[in-house]
Amino acid sequence: ASFLGFTAVFAVFLVAVFRTAGGVETLWLAVAAAGFYFIQYQNFLNAPFWVLFLALYSLRQAGAAREDRPLRTIWRILAVAFVLISAALLGPMTHGLGGEGATSEGVAYLPYPPEGRNPTGLVVAEPLLRPIETKTVSIAEAMSPWAGDAECVISAGWAGVSLELAKVVAELPGPAFIADSISPYWYLAGVEPLADVAVWNYGSLRGLENADFVVVPVCAQKPSYKRVILVEMERQGVTLEPYSESEWATIYRRIEVPG
Repeated sequence: ASFLGFTAVFAVFLVAVFRTAGGVETLWLAVAAAGFYFIQYQNFLNAPFWVLFLALYSLRQAGAAREDRPLRTIWRILAVAFVLISAALLGPMTHGLGGEGATSEGVAYLPYPPEGRNPTGLVVAEPLLRPIETKTVSIAEAMSPWAGDAECVISAGWAGVSLELAKVVAELPGPAFIADSISPYWYLAGVEPLADVAVWNYGSLRGLENADFVVVPVCAQKPSYKRVILVEMERQGVTLEPYSESEWATIYRRIEVPG
């Protein structure tokens, strides 16, 4: 609903830009829309501030359209719409507004992570800290047997699942490569990060050469990326041996990464 609503507002915005500024400016803003969508939805609706710039742009155009009253009204409505979109996405869960103990509709917000360092002051709704997982059907395509016969997709409570995986990482005697799309478990575990690894991983093995262990989450944040990473390990002939297994992950010791 959020995505469709914003798309509708942005479509009206582009029509108004075309009537006011012509085709070149409209084209540039239409191209920029792909970046806007990426920022907004890639970050789990967690980066809404840029929408305010569209509100300011709309107000500027409203001031310039003094001779066209209907168009000026449209620009003012668009400015209000963009402010409301931004405000709706600002909440205590994503931006820590209200701080620890703040409530919204009876839901308490707690620090994330709940223990240890939390320099950002991030807080998360208490229900999201409860690990919840949903088993799905078997994976149809051929891939590494490491993933097992069935896959687990997190339907809710990823914050809680991430804390469980952080405990797994914290207990390892060496740095770990995470076979998933996101890997900041070192931060939650209070250990040093793996060198040359970004927070997000879209299927790269970069940094694997610096890891002593490979952690394969049972319940991945992005199962499709987990599959890509595991298949790429097989393709490159990465040598691993089983180390341990828990409810949340299977851990392998890295023996060799082909040069």
